[in-house]
Amino acid sequence: MTDSAPTLDEAFLQAMRRLAAGVAVVTTDGPAGKAGLTVSSLTSLTAEPPSVLVCVAKDAAAAPLLLENKRVGISILSVAQSRISNVFAGREPEMEKDRFLVCEWETAAGGQALVKDAPVGLSASVAQVHAYGTHYVVLAAIEDVRLGAPGEGPLIYAGKGYQRLSGPL
Repeated sequence: MTDSAPTLDEAFLQAMRRLAAGVAVVTTDGPAGKAGLTVSSLTSLTAEPPSVLVCVAKDAAAAPLLLENKRVGISILSVAQSRISNVFAGREPEMEKDRFLVCEWETAAGGQALVKDAPVGLSASVAQVHAYGTHYVVLAAIEDVRLGAPGEGPLIYAGKGYQRLSGPL
């Protein structure tokens, strides 16, 4: 029996699991309805104008609502908020219909829900959407920033699990 080399897709997934990423919950609310999902593909895009890039799976239940509502609330989570991430990632099926009951919320300047005690809350409008492969690449223009207490540090995802920062080098 010989070991076969992983396919390009398998090797790519293994490689990306070695890249640490912050974890956020993205919410939307408007004429299309209210929804939310967990993402680890969030990055600063530009400071002028303030904007971020977030990738959303095309098959995510929240995707069509987000695209139609054209508004998002982004809550960057702390280590203490891994359960919120799990619920919005669909890892607790019993909470599927009641995701928004997992924590307390506050309303952002633009009307979107933000996790009340998250270290960072961003309110944004969807500026552009690009479909690519299995995902939508969403460019969001930041309209308001809420900075909470830093807490225990950011929730990090790597190696198919949550991680925490150990401190500066």
